[in-house]
Amino acid sequence: MLQRFELGNRLQTVLRSSPALVMTVAKYEIFLAFYLMVTGFSRGMRGLFMLFGYSNFLQVRYQASAYSRAAWGQLDGTIQGLLAKYLPAATPYYERIRSSVKRFSNARMASPEN
Repeated sequence: MLQRFELGNRLQTVLRSSPALVMTVAKYEIFLAFYLMVTGFSRGMRGLFMLFGYSNFLQVRYQASAYSRAAWGQLDGTIQGLLAKYLPAATPYYERIRSSVKRFSNARMASPEN
């Protein structure tokens, strides 16, 4: 049991000393979501359940981690720039998707009443 806490303390030390590593992990979490969206629909119900579970994980990470919010912000800025430059007609559709994702990310889970 002591080893588990020792490993956790070492991991926290590494993460605190390397914010770039944490930012990289946040970006990989987002890219994994896109991969799951692409492959999730081809795997039937199992893929959809996996996608639903991972979307809940990302919602929690977005609310709990400033690095995740920064990674999503970078992705949003990149997409907006690419749409403005190459495909301005798609901007209204992207704004709809963006507002839906924002509503989803700002939703609070109801806590059970005691």
